[in-house]
Amino acid sequence: MKKIKYQALSKVEKTLIAEAEVMLPLAYNPYFHFQVGAAILTASG
Repeated sequence: MKKIKYQALSKVEKTLIAEAEVMLPLAYNPYFHFQVGAAILTASG
């Protein structure tokens, strides 16, 4: 896996990360007990 520094990300990529972090408190994973947040960027935005 290629590592990328946060500073090298575009504004859109940083926004996607921020949106995924917002979803962390809503994560449901009763078996592994870790939170996962996700955000996607589609062709239409």
